[in-house]
Amino acid sequence: MKVLHLYNDWKWTGPSEPVLNLCKGLKTQGLEIHIACLAAPDNKDRTLPSKAAQAGIPLLTLATPAKYLSIFYLKPHINALAKYIEASHNFDIIHCHSALDHYYASKLKTRFPTVKIIRTNHKGYPLESTWTNKSLMKKAINGYITLSKNLAETDRKNFGLAPEKTAAIPSGIDISVFTNSTKPVCLTNIKGNDIVIGIVARVQRHRRFHIIIEAMQSIIKEMPNVKLVVVGRGTYYNQLVTEPVKRLGLENNVISAGYRTNDYLDILNTFDFGLFLVPGSDGSCRAALEIMASGKPLIVANRGILPEIVDDDKNGLVIDDTPNNLTQAILKLAKDRQLRERFGQSARAKVEQQFTLERTVRLTQEIYQNISK
Repeated sequence: MKVLHLYNDWKWTGPSEPVLNLCKGLKTQGLEIHIACLAAPDNKDRTLPSKAAQAGIPLLTLATPAKYLSIFYLKPHINALAKYIEASHNFDIIHCHSALDHYYASKLKTRFPTVKIIRTNHKGYPLESTWTNKSLMKKAINGYITLSKNLAETDRKNFGLAPEKTAAIPSGIDISVFTNSTKPVCLTNIKGNDIVIGIVARVQRHRRFHIIIEAMQSIIKEMPNVKLVVVGRGTYYNQLVTEPVKRLGLENNVISAGYRTNDYLDILNTFDFGLFLVPGSDGSCRAALEIMASGKPLIVANRGILPEIVDDDKNGLVIDDTPNNLTQAILKLAKDRQLRERFGQSARAKVEQQFTLERTVRLTQEIYQNISK
């Protein structure tokens, strides 16, 4: 079976890593996998094209728009994709990872009528009921994948999809790299008796850091040894984290760890539990899954697919994220080591059962086979 994955970006952010991991997993199962994505700027080193090349996956790069996608790029991109398909590849399936990818595939379908089209919704929220989506989901779809059962059911009803065309396939991670073995990590203001909360996220305005910081202000009045470690960066980091922390005198309790690579796994193992309030561009909430795979419980907001990842009062806590609710949830875990350990074991077990890369690959193969019959 030959499959072309369309991914209209070059950045190594959002769903790009899960998409590439899926492609690598499918390749190991004997499928012929190709990727078509945007060409990366020359001055960038961590990119989807470079990672795909390292993985030995055949790659077609499309011209990158200067700033905003222009209609003048659409036809040349479609023509480039058509030529690539005509060059003896004859793909059985085109797997799309965005609305624009789906549009390209719909145009290619007119030239290659036997090709099957699959679309994955990576956002972790129901697909918007726009005119474009309605048209594409009606006329150019053979299979549709979402990240959870609730999403699959919602989108199936909204767009009138047949049950056999829809599948809930969580984005899996390689759990083998996540262990409890921790190397020493130097983090300012962290001491042996501290309770460490970890958040791994790009710092953006919608991520509700103001709620977290307000909660921390209340928490340290009761438990001064609770520390929050923020792993990530962002354009508005100073505005959203540094300045409020300084203004409220929380410098000793809110630690900026920045963007981590080589010691990322060790950073996760310094956490006593994690915190995740808002899914990012990768709706699968991969960072949350990685914290759970490290054997740590999570406090999450009742938002996106987070309540489907974390089972309330089993492997973490699910809350409506007001400052007071967050304060009470953090204090509950911070005060009870046995509860943290029990939740942490359950968190690891759930990832092992439902969120492995192997399971993602297997379920994806199944929908490929179903639509090819």
